Amino acid sequence: MDILKTSVVLLAIAVLLPTPPDEGRHAADDVAYVDVATSAFTDLAVFCHHQPGACKTAGQIARDLEAKAKYGIQLVSQTSLPKNG
Repeated sequence: MDILKTSVVLLAIAVLLPTPPDEGRHAADDVAYVDVATSAFTDLAVFCHHQPGACKTAGQIARDLEAKAKYGIQLVSQTSLPKNG
């Protein structure tokens, strides 16, 4: 189930990212996004029910990638912030 939580968090982050300028494409409405997200979540839940080992491994990989991302952000913030004094 950890992969489901990670997927939801990554989806929320993706939704909050800025959208590039419209280049003649029409943006899908919010209802379509929710419908697709719900379908994907349901499909993933069924998969994890049938293949718990695969989801456990994917969850561990997601936790490792999360730790690497947090560490990378920490390194960037330490080197990019000006030092007062």
